[in-house]
Amino acid sequence: MRNTCVIYDSDENYAKRLMGAINEDNEVPYNARIFTKQEELQDYLEDEKPEVLMLNEELYEYYCESDKADKYVVLCEEEIDKKLEDNKDLENVSMVCKYQPSKELLSKLSKGKRKNHTSLSSKIIGAMGVNSSKRTVLSLSLAKEFAKKGHTLFISLEEFAGLENILPRRSSKTLSDALYAFKQNKMQYHKKIKECISTIENFDYIPSVVCAEDISYIAVEDLVTFIQLVGASLSYDYVIVDIGNGINNPWNLYGACNRLFMPKSTDYFDKARECSMVSYMNESGMEKLLDEIREIDVDLTEECMNEKILSRIEYSRSFEGLKEVIDVD
Repeated sequence: MRNTCVIYDSDENYAKRLMGAINEDNEVPYNARIFTKQEELQDYLEDEKPEVLMLNEELYEYYCESDKADKYVVLCEEEIDKKLEDNKDLENVSMVCKYQPSKELLSKLSKGKRKNHTSLSSKIIGAMGVNSSKRTVLSLSLAKEFAKKGHTLFISLEEFAGLENILPRRSSKTLSDALYAFKQNKMQYHKKIKECISTIENFDYIPSVVCAEDISYIAVEDLVTFIQLVGASLSYDYVIVDIGNGINNPWNLYGACNRLFMPKSTDYFDKARECSMVSYMNESGMEKLLDEIREIDVDLTEECMNEKILSRIEYSRSFEGLKEVIDVD
């Protein structure tokens, strides 16, 4: 698989840290996944050929002399075996000390190859805000508009989204099933996630969770990884995320978004809640993140604000306001 880096190490904590470092570094041209059991790695390599296979010293002889990957990186515990390093018969094998600073290790992966943003990176478009109804209308509008620009996936992270009549289930699978498959596969993409995706109008979506705890109990860092991996693995240009209020510490998710939108607050209580949130973010050093947020007028009194919203939203004043902001940016 192009631009895929597979990591094998029996130390699960190390493997996860390395995977996170690779996936979060824009200069590293690979999307990483991990294996900590040789049997699972073997099963994977029966069907897939990654561009890079990183593995510990114990297995390098077995795999490096095979044709299971285009390039091999051997993770050495201590000093690199000079004899092996100088072996000219293994031109596609690199030796690295696994405990060196991650920046130096990653530089060896990125050397001579540029990040392919179109194949690896989906742009995450987030809708945030204290008013759940306005935020959901805004996120659906974003899905409609960005679908005109590229392949788009919509995900609602609201615990009680109320979207059953707008985004119906095409099968029995929901976001609950997708997150379960993700967690069972050690926080990595799994083909079962694709089975949870439905299509309506001109964009794809994953039906909302059936159990509120599926949102509130998952760490925000894992949600970010889930969104990034689904977007990259299925080649979405845009992933629209309705960022619900039930997410614990959503700041990392806000920060992972390429663009952030928020409905303007109009009543007293929404304004007061928004003021509290802005004050907290300023006090916590998130001024730059606040600068990235674009406010949009969302009028819930318009006639299209019902189960037929997807066919009518484009003719609303709210949608026109959204288009103006997107076009300006």
